[in-house]
Amino acid sequence: MEFLHCGPSYVSPRQLHILSGSSSTMNETLTKQMAPLRRELTRVFTKYPVDLSRRMNFEKEIQNLFHASFDQSIPSTLEERILYEKQLIKSIRYQLNKDQLILRRTVDNYNTYYLGPLNEFQKKSDDFVQHSTSYEFIGMLDGINTEQQQPDEIIDSINSQFETLQQKRLINNDYRTKFIISKKSTTKLPHLYFLPETNEDIEMTVQPKFSSYQYSPIQKLPQYLDELLRPLFNNLSVSTRFLNSDDFIYKLRYFAIKLDSLLPKTQFVTFKIHDLYDNVTHAGLLQALY
Repeated sequence: MEFLHCGPSYVSPRQLHILSGSSSTMNETLTKQMAPLRRELTRVFTKYPVDLSRRMNFEKEIQNLFHASFDQSIPSTLEERILYEKQLIKSIRYQLNKDQLILRRTVDNYNTYYLGPLNEFQKKSDDFVQHSTSYEFIGMLDGINTEQQQPDEIIDSINSQFETLQQKRLINNDYRTKFIISKKSTTKLPHLYFLPETNEDIEMTVQPKFSSYQYSPIQKLPQYLDELLRPLFNNLSVSTRFLNSDDFIYKLRYFAIKLDSLLPKTQFVTFKIHDLYDNVTHAGLLQALY
């Protein structure tokens, strides 16, 4: 229990050092760990071109530093702790599997876990999808309908829509070229998963979440819309949103002292909006923008 009290944000120190005693396995692991960093470096150097030799030297130095950090010996006390926590995690997983329980962080990001029956959680997740109007069952993945075919079909559909928009002169060729997707690019469909939401007054519910959109086929489009709409939203909501605790205190003082609106009958409330995308129509969004 003491280990679980650390919460979902806790990360055991120096985990990669004890994955295997084999140097070849460690090298393979480090190569995999370097892959995301390499992709980010490629993205940066594509956006901000530099001399090729400088780029290669920089990437080589980064790799050498990364590998060198794992050549340092681990203090014996730390190594004992690492091995103990590794065994503890195995024990927890075994017990969860044996008792058919689920241990998952809560949706509120308060660094807390939810522990409950696995079948109950799965049933509530399935019920959410079945009764929601935001999701549509397309098909099962199998030997014929593979996971790779799904993004390919989506890419073809998106590109076809952009071609149609250009033909109707709703967008120009520059936008079509900007948003059209190449099948050679690294794309991955986000995965839907659920996190538990706990409340003292009601039973546990589930809330949908998606894995990273970083490599989604449509990533460029929402990124463009965010750049276009966020300044407008920030400008219109500057008086009603809080950036941080200091900003909240400043605006509360302004509300109380300058406006003299903090009265004995003033109430402070909190509320949650679930499934906002279900409650706001496309027409409503356009009307709000106009």
